Amino acid sequence: MYSRLYDMADEKYRLFALKLLPDVCQEKLLGVRLPKLRHLAKEIARGDYQSFLALEVPPLFEAEMLFGFVIGYAPLSDDEKFSYLERFLPLIDNWSVCDSVCCSLKFSDKDELWRWLEVKLKACSEQEYVVRFCFVMMLNNFVSADYLMRILALVRQCSSSAYYVKMAQAWLLSVLFVAFPDEVEAFIFDKKTDALLLSLTVQKICDSLRVERGVKQRLRALKKSFVS
Repeated sequence: MYSRLYDMADEKYRLFALKLLPDVCQEKLLGVRLPKLRHLAKEIARGDYQSFLALEVPPLFEAEMLFGFVIGYAPLSDDEKFSYLERFLPLIDNWSVCDSVCCSLKFSDKDELWRWLEVKLKACSEQEYVVRFCFVMMLNNFVSADYLMRILALVRQCSSSAYYVKMAQAWLLSVLFVAFPDEVEAFIFDKKTDALLLSLTVQKICDSLRVERGVKQRLRALKKSFVS
C-alpha cells in the first residue's frame, strides 16, 4: 500500500507544502494531497487493515500520516488504538502529521483516553510532538466544564519550552477561552504563566472570530502591561 503513495505524488504540491512545513526534510515529502491520503486510508480501513498496520512504516511524511489515519479509521477497540499509537507517536516530527491524525482519532471511553493522555504527558515530557499530540487531543475531546481545571493544571505542570508545544497550549487555551473566559483569563494573566505562552494565547484569542472586538482590545492592552 505504501508504494501507491509514489503514484499519487504531485511535485507542484510538494514544493508548495515544503513552504508550510519548514521542519520536514525535503527527502521525506512526496507531495500527496491530504484528501487523497484520507481516501486511501479509508480504503485500507475497510479491508485487511491488520496486515497494513503490521508493516514497517517508511520514513516518509505521507506514510506516517497514512499510518495514523488508518489507526483512526479502522474498526479498532480503544485498547487497540492505544497499542498502535505507541508505534505512531515516536514517528511524529512535525505539526501537520500530529494535528491531522488527532482529528481522525475517536474513542468510545473518554475517561480512559484522558488517563492515557495524562500518562503520556508525564512519561514523554521532553518529546515535543508527543506533548503537542496530547494537548491537541485534549482540544478535540475535552473542552468542557468537567475537564477545564484539569487541563489548566496540566498546562501549568508542563515543563516543555518547545515552540510547537507552546503553540498547542495557546491554541487549546484560546478555544477554552470562548467557553470559559473568566477562568482562562485569570490563568493566562497569572504571574506563573511565561511570556511566550501569554503572548501566543492572546494572539490566538484575537484571531478567533468567536471573540468580540472589545474583548480582544482589552486583552491586547492587558498583555502589553503584563509583559512590560
